[in-house]
Amino acid sequence: MEPRRDLQVADSRNGRSVIVVDSRPDASIGQAICQMLAQATPPVFSKFVKGSHPMQRAAEGVCKLKSKGLTTEPSLLVIVWDKQFDPLPSEWTSTALDGFGFWPRLVVCRQDEAKARMDLLQEGFSDFVLWPCTTVELLARIRRQLDSSSNRRSPGSACAHRAPGPGAHQLLGTCDSIKAVVHQIRAAARSSASVLITGETGTGKEVCAREIHFRSLRHQDPFVPVNCGALPDELFESELFGHERGAYTGAAQPRQGLIAATRRGTLFLDEVDALSLRAQCKLLRFLQDGEIRRVGADCQVRADVRIVAATNADLRREISLKKFRKDLWYRLAVLGIQMPPLRDRGRDILLLAEHFIRKHAAVYEREAPALSSEACQRLCGYRWPGNVRELSHVLERAVLVVPAGVIEPEYLMLAEESTAINPVDFNRRKARLVADFEMSYLKELMARHAGNITQAAKEAGKNRRALYQLLHKHNLLPRRSGR
Repeated sequence: MEPRRDLQVADSRNGRSVIVVDSRPDASIGQAICQMLAQATPPVFSKFVKGSHPMQRAAEGVCKLKSKGLTTEPSLLVIVWDKQFDPLPSEWTSTALDGFGFWPRLVVCRQDEAKARMDLLQEGFSDFVLWPCTTVELLARIRRQLDSSSNRRSPGSACAHRAPGPGAHQLLGTCDSIKAVVHQIRAAARSSASVLITGETGTGKEVCAREIHFRSLRHQDPFVPVNCGALPDELFESELFGHERGAYTGAAQPRQGLIAATRRGTLFLDEVDALSLRAQCKLLRFLQDGEIRRVGADCQVRADVRIVAATNADLRREISLKKFRKDLWYRLAVLGIQMPPLRDRGRDILLLAEHFIRKHAAVYEREAPALSSEACQRLCGYRWPGNVRELSHVLERAVLVVPAGVIEPEYLMLAEESTAINPVDFNRRKARLVADFEMSYLKELMARHAGNITQAAKEAGKNRRALYQLLHKHNLLPRRSGR
């Protein structure tokens, strides 16, 4: 039987509309959402879809609306999901969604589905709303996504390209850990959720943040980096939110602030752990409301800005020491990316070394020297406490001082006491052996069960959630059909 489709009558003259998808049997939440949209001021045009294969039905609904001239393109997908009826909504993260381009996708789910909604955000959904919620909260989230959509879309761009925008600097590397990071970057670029990038100093956290920005629809707007460690606490509000003329002594001219200067782009907060608790509180307020108020101003204004933060600190430890707010951590770490240290990236060290040699040789207008086999061994055996940044500096110096066309070990000038990785480091060797065993075991296990996690978990004697997390850890989750 053809699933029932109810068209909610509302004003569509602003060219913005919403597709509401509800695959639950009674579809009561989807109907309630459409009613809220129709009764809003001004009303928002919506198309309600229920039944099996909801994304296919939604695509059919779009075609019908366009054929009737009722709307140009939908501006937002609102998906009601209940794991009781759909344990893993695979078709929502498949090529069916790609047909909707970069339209924001809002998930409405219950309070007890935190883990699942994180998975959906990783797959490119823009935001989520916990049900039940108030009409004010729901409409605020929907209007925010509609404003974001209309601000960033241009005529004829319903299916925007997914290639990196101009200025992208792709991460170099072929190891599994970097491949996993690139996958997470692509997922993060499809949404506007906040991202927290963690990792040691020099691992490339800002490069990762730029990758996210330039792969997203915001790539035509500014990428604004901010070193939070260099922001004096007393000037935090003025720097980020701006100030009015005469707001304080020395404020001779008004200033718009870094958030306003970002203009719907990406604000990158480096060393976010360096913010004081007072500054963290003000940042949290902005993340919750999406509004800023200049110092000395009477009114607040909305700001459509994507926040990407980075830290080399252990924020869980900082939270336990009462140095970092847990609620701010939750807001920043909607999506999380861990940058691997260079010493764990194997042959990527030589790949990066060749890249930096060519780069620095071009800057100093010199012929790019080659690395001797001894120099390669030295590079691969060094622990790299400064990670990729240190490697770049070492090779920049080598390019400048090498007299001939070959870089020998003595021109690397690496610290002797840090050169060799301890071959009897028990904990490191044990961790690697365990990781290798887990990887090979999981590959064989999933191959026997054709990617069926439930059946594989039964054989392994683990619950499904624990096996899912282990597969995610090793980037072995089976690809869903149609992707």
